[in-house]
Amino acid sequence: MPLSTTTTSSANSVNPRQPIVAEQLSGHDIHVSRIYNKVFNPTFALSRKKRITQYLKDSSKYDSKKKRWYIPSRTTLEEHLHHPFEEIISDILAYFEYTETRSVVRSANANMPHEEVKGVRRWEDDNEWEFKSSPDIVVTGHGKIEKEIGYNFGPADHDWRSRPTYANLVTPFEVTLDKDFEEEVNFLQIGVYARQCFIQQHNRQSVYALLISQKRARLYIFDRSGACHSEDINIHKNAKVFVRIILGICSPDFAAVGFDTSIYWSDDGTRHIQTLDENKNTVIYQIKDPNGKPLFHAGTIEGRGTCCWAVEGGLVVKDQWTSVGQTPEVDFLEASKGLAFVGQMVAHVTGTSTAKLRGFNDYDHDVAPEDKKHFCDRYFHRVTLKDGGKPLLQFSSPEEVLHAMRNAIRGHKNLWDRGILHRDISINNILITRSDTVPHGGTLIDLDMAVWIDRANSPEAKDFRAAFQSVSILSRSLKEKISRPPHDHLDDFESVLYVLCSVTMGFEGPGKKATPICEDIHQWLDLNLTTARNSKFVFILGHSLPTTQPFFGPIFDRLIHELKEFLQPHVLRKFRSPAGTKFPALECLKESARDDYMTVLGFFDKAIADLEADDGFKERNKPVPPDETKTPGGSSRILGKRARSDSLVAGDTRRRSKRIIEKEAKRT
Repeated sequence: MPLSTTTTSSANSVNPRQPIVAEQLSGHDIHVSRIYNKVFNPTFALSRKKRITQYLKDSSKYDSKKKRWYIPSRTTLEEHLHHPFEEIISDILAYFEYTETRSVVRSANANMPHEEVKGVRRWEDDNEWEFKSSPDIVVTGHGKIEKEIGYNFGPADHDWRSRPTYANLVTPFEVTLDKDFEEEVNFLQIGVYARQCFIQQHNRQSVYALLISQKRARLYIFDRSGACHSEDINIHKNAKVFVRIILGICSPDFAAVGFDTSIYWSDDGTRHIQTLDENKNTVIYQIKDPNGKPLFHAGTIEGRGTCCWAVEGGLVVKDQWTSVGQTPEVDFLEASKGLAFVGQMVAHVTGTSTAKLRGFNDYDHDVAPEDKKHFCDRYFHRVTLKDGGKPLLQFSSPEEVLHAMRNAIRGHKNLWDRGILHRDISINNILITRSDTVPHGGTLIDLDMAVWIDRANSPEAKDFRAAFQSVSILSRSLKEKISRPPHDHLDDFESVLYVLCSVTMGFEGPGKKATPICEDIHQWLDLNLTTARNSKFVFILGHSLPTTQPFFGPIFDRLIHELKEFLQPHVLRKFRSPAGTKFPALECLKESARDDYMTVLGFFDKAIADLEADDGFKERNKPVPPDETKTPGGSSRILGKRARSDSLVAGDTRRRSKRIIEKEAKRT
């Protein structure tokens, strides 16, 4: 069942989230024959096989003589299949005594609400809509993980059996007519359901889903490496396999169906997370959020899947999945211990991998050669960090923004001096700090995409946040026939500019997004990377003075203008360089980088001095008390609604972008 979107006055059937899923999973879906033998084999005993044979003889839902399920075979309406499949799944789970912790719900009209997260690029004008979707059938979960542990789904006194939601969903089933079985829309729609499971459950490592028709079934597995699927299974002739798959994807073993059981709810309604402390001893922290939600979590399926939890003791626990071949963040955190203005690690632990979740005991042997370019194994890491402060978006004054960003640049320089390039400057990676001795400060966090400066062949960043990446890096991702300069400190300075613009042009004040959204920011967030790249190129080359919101004013206008002027020649130099141009290695830039850091920090120092000297500015922009500062938009996103009247401006901007890009291309 496709998504629905509702406002106070309308409801429409649309699929606005499928393009996001298509983008996330493009090139990351592989076929693995009999994948169910790999993922379910460890818990599938011989006695269970005999019980399946007996079940098919005993069941009133299956004709063991004709070898077929009692399902309408000639119907032309998908809806006619919902009830029969609901009864079959319910019958299987009841026979094998799964119903204590599993419930089957026909959910085609359930309209299960969606959640979104900050930093996810979105479709135009969709932010005032309330997105919902309805898998045709779902299996929900309830009850304790184990007697000694706690609950996987919500507080103990909450009855999760009352209605299905993505927060308590174990497995979605998508029902279709056999003639429509091969349509790509089925995969994308199942991907929409899986994505919401990751977003709303926070402790999901993988999600199983089943596509079924009158004749066939296909198993899907979604994880941080993307997706994989089985061959098509004839559910009538291969009824034993069909039953086995349903038992596997609805297992009462929470870990077996993809949950991280080290995150759980206690009887008192608090949520906890288990990890190791600095002495490698097991420790259990209480999650500070009263609703058990993380500080931040990714809105993607494939990728790092970053999830950060504020826990007791002034700590943050960060979960993420690092691709094979990429240096784990913990290596950089270890090397950056003691650096000022940089997030500090307390402890870490390494866990499972996506290959193991898929039952690949031997990557080289179990993954076909043609699939290795589509499947990148990722390892799970849990890092405990000192709490570095509040997010940049929770600023209460212009001074906080300036000082936080200046200190983040100082942290970036400290990393560079220790041989590390950050490469992932974004609005989420700069924190505002405050102490008794320093009223305004900042910390640079997240070394997920960092590289060693002295390594000759550093891997390209694959999981970057496009909204804040430089023109050069976006151009590389477009795979155009252009020069390929290495990601350097100047690219990160360009990201600093986009972060500064996103705050000062995108917010009218603390917790208040500007409406309509600034056209430049709107295009930087575009799903089309060419649009985002071209818009940034035009913005950098533009000579007009940027206009920040009145809350920030001329001092920030000048700062942005100075950064643009500084970056212009570097952006043009990289863009105009013909394909095959050789660029100096990062370690050869140390001398020039020293001057570049002094220049950029000087811009911020001057802006801070001007701000401190402007008494009128201070009076107009008195700091908001901390308890009155709210995270904008509930989900802390920088994106607001773009007025429809801006569409003409958008068209003009895109046409202007195209002209300038074409002009520059001719000069190369």
